Amino acid sequence: MRKNLIYKFKNSFANEGILIATLKIIKYPINVFRKNKFKNEILSIESIEDRFTWIYKNNYWRSGESASGTGSTLKCTENLRKELPGLFRTYSIKKIFDAPCGDFNWMSHLLPVIEVEYIGGDIVRELIDDLNSRYKSKNVSFVGFDLIKEIPPEADLMICRDCLFHFSYKDAKAVLENFVESKIAYLLTTTHKNSGGSFVNANISTGDFRYIDLFSHPYNFPANPLCVIEDWIAPDPERQMCLWSREQIVLALRSFQL
Repeated sequence: MRKNLIYKFKNSFANEGILIATLKIIKYPINVFRKNKFKNEILSIESIEDRFTWIYKNNYWRSGESASGTGSTLKCTENLRKELPGLFRTYSIKKIFDAPCGDFNWMSHLLPVIEVEYIGGDIVRELIDDLNSRYKSKNVSFVGFDLIKEIPPEADLMICRDCLFHFSYKDAKAVLENFVESKIAYLLTTTHKNSGGSFVNANISTGDFRYIDLFSHPYNFPANPLCVIEDWIAPDPERQMCLWSREQIVLALRSFQL
């Protein structure tokens, strides 16, 4: 935890300058108090579905643009939206399963410029009802979906963005096992950049958050992803969307140690 905190403040100094970073350090105890108060409330909720429903209803991730948090704003996803069409062409992606799809904020701006069939899945059921009423069409639909318990539907690519860093080791492994069972060819998912071992992976309760390095223990993903897309803006911690084949995920699961 201490190493992760040092990483966070070093990143702030590098990207925002000494003044803003110092203010963040001063405000840190207050922010920790607030987050711990709500985190304890979230983690006291028994079911995973109810935890994420609470987060959605209470705008816990505090974004004025997207209920899915600041990472789902148009500004934060600008490079991702720029790079994805090329990835789809290269790997002949015609059908996407996107889970968790969140509030569909940034993806709704990408789909009009590409020709794919899209299925969005999310554990927050009332969110799914709203998305279907607003966006459902011939090639776009949404389903209630529990990544931990269910096998994804047929698709060429599964997108799992900004998700596994909210999941415990056990639940993250279950997500990957379900992906393998689905027979989907490719997985595109989030990992933080961790040059020089700036932070270490840590286990959490699902619904919490920590930085995640999928190349390191216990995930041990292959070091040669098929494609890497930079998916961050300053001053946020640097992260990437990495594409792996189903066969590569099978290999990772063989060495995944809880």
